[in-house]
Amino acid sequence: MKSNFHKKEYKKRQIVLSHSISLRGKNFPYSIDESGKVTEHYDPKYYSDFIDPSIDRVIIPIVLINEGWLHPDPISGRFTNWTGKEYSKPDENSLRQNWRTYRHWSTYSDEQIKSCITLCKELCDRFNIPKKSIGHNVILDHVERYKGITCRSNYSQTYTDLSPSFDFHYFQKELKK
Repeated sequence: MKSNFHKKEYKKRQIVLSHSISLRGKNFPYSIDESGKVTEHYDPKYYSDFIDPSIDRVIIPIVLINEGWLHPDPISGRFTNWTGKEYSKPDENSLRQNWRTYRHWSTYSDEQIKSCITLCKELCDRFNIPKKSIGHNVILDHVERYKGITCRSNYSQTYTDLSPSFDFHYFQKELKK
């Protein structure tokens, strides 16, 4: 599948953190896998169809590869992700917290979070975006006006990324260093 980025430049004011189970579509400039490897899919000075046309031009999406919400299988005792595939990590590596009608969440690796912090700092410097984060994953009125780092779930209740397993406290602390 090809990327859907638009080769037109706009001043960026926000980084939007998100997650995806795969790289299908690649409608984002960056992805970070569980090992912390950062991949650039296109130059972030351009934009793609990511959230909404009125917002996409001024944001830089970063996608962490993550299985998202998990469903417990009562027969096997294991978890499956939203596609029905068995969760790739042991049961004890899922976070149990009720949020947006789900209870179990795949975790983000320490390497992912560290790479995300490094990439965010670099992008903030390059695009003159303030090194500050909303610091939570719930909806925020007028989030599109915010200058700094947000996550997709700040935009709409339909999004579950970033999930409760993302360590926002650690992220904010390290971002300030």
